[in-house]
Amino acid sequence: MGADVRDRLWVVYSLFFSVWLAANFSAFSGAWWYADDFLFFDYSRLELLKGSLHHGRPGFGILLQFLHFEMPPEATVMNRVSRLFQGAMHVGAAVVFYRMVRPFLSPVGAALTAVPFLLWGLNGEATLWRAASMYPAAALLSLGGMHWIVQGWEIRRWSLISAGAILCLAAALTNQAAVTAGIMGYLIVVSLRGVSLGFDPKRMALEVGTVLPFFLVAAVISALLAQHFGSDRGGFADDWVAKWKFFGELTRSFLFFDGIYSPLTRWLHGLLIAGGAIVWAVSIVRRKLDAWGTTAVPLCLAAGFVVPYLPNLIIADSYPSLRIMYTAPLLMSAVIALTWRMGSTLPGARGVLVALVVLLGGSYAILAWENGREYVALYGRDVESAAAIEALARDHGTDRVLVVDLYRMREPWVDDNPYGFRIVHAGNRYSVFLYHWAAKSFLRWHTDLEPVSDELVLKYLEFPYDLPRDPPLQWHYIEEDDLVIVAPR
Repeated sequence: MGADVRDRLWVVYSLFFSVWLAANFSAFSGAWWYADDFLFFDYSRLELLKGSLHHGRPGFGILLQFLHFEMPPEATVMNRVSRLFQGAMHVGAAVVFYRMVRPFLSPVGAALTAVPFLLWGLNGEATLWRAASMYPAAALLSLGGMHWIVQGWEIRRWSLISAGAILCLAAALTNQAAVTAGIMGYLIVVSLRGVSLGFDPKRMALEVGTVLPFFLVAAVISALLAQHFGSDRGGFADDWVAKWKFFGELTRSFLFFDGIYSPLTRWLHGLLIAGGAIVWAVSIVRRKLDAWGTTAVPLCLAAGFVVPYLPNLIIADSYPSLRIMYTAPLLMSAVIALTWRMGSTLPGARGVLVALVVLLGGSYAILAWENGREYVALYGRDVESAAAIEALARDHGTDRVLVVDLYRMREPWVDDNPYGFRIVHAGNRYSVFLYHWAAKSFLRWHTDLEPVSDELVLKYLEFPYDLPRDPPLQWHYIEEDDLVIVAPR
């Protein structure tokens, strides 16, 4: 059994939330919306629920019934409040993770273990983007569920075990990618327990046997819903060579992120992993680990490379968005937790670890600040573009506008960063005018223009091909149909 924990979790939560908010405060310097956010303004709550069923995520549809999607551009206060609530769910997940590992680590060690998940500088696509609120919600549910299952079997309380299993089911039906937070958190706990107390196969079998059926039921429900509603994301992968390359891309991106991470961040990732391996090897030589402890460490770290991406390695879709990497920092959390535990008898090991994690948290926070600032700036640039488009329409006495359907063009040479931002990966800095379905709603809320019918969209599908490459986002008046066309290039 781990140490008796009597921490005041409200103090831990307050500290974590303050640190997270300080790192991401630039995202609250102005109200902003992005991409699918604009669709929520045009859909009823019943339509939002049906849309979540389409993707096999009924939990997200239920969550949307309680979230307030404020209307731009006037509702600036509620926009910030709603985003704070989303961040609060993320911080809650980090606190639950802290509580899970706390029986095996000191308060400092547990807090350091939570730092990568709490502060990773690119998790804003899950923790700040309003339409992605299902990610922190699912992470909170899955971590909470696994924690209750572990605690329930420790004290033999069936109500706690049952509640934990239900939370895990709800998590898997809210977002499949973020449910890996609970799985990875549990694997870290099992490894810490093994290093500290030795392997208990009976207890592990009870814990896994409790949650596994609920995850399988959730997978079947999600697959059946996706199939019934005709989702194009419901199929399973059949090209495993492509999936292996996809996995390699995700792993390299998280660890190194060329052009986005600072050299310090890359070095810190490498030093932490290498340092953990050295501490593990020294512990084996000094006979501080039994056979299970010796095996548990590399198994947990190997799982840390795979588990965060597992749902996306199974399905056919292979899009390396930042939000599907939301739980990837738990790899670094595993390294920190196990190194802290094994380093208890190595002079200076924990001091070095503290210094490296503080530096890593600082580098993450700097990146998070820039990332949040660019989200605000992106929305501002789109508003400026909308004003220019509306001015051109007024000059020609029309209120008709057409946004070219980029996804029917399917041309790889379209510039996905028309405003020249620095932190660009997998469409995270798309102008809203590159999402034609969202652009329609955006224009209705920010201008007096009226987007035209799909028939004309098909007519002008090839229009961008004859335009110059610069600027990457253009708008022109078409006299023949008396409209302004907005075209990516």
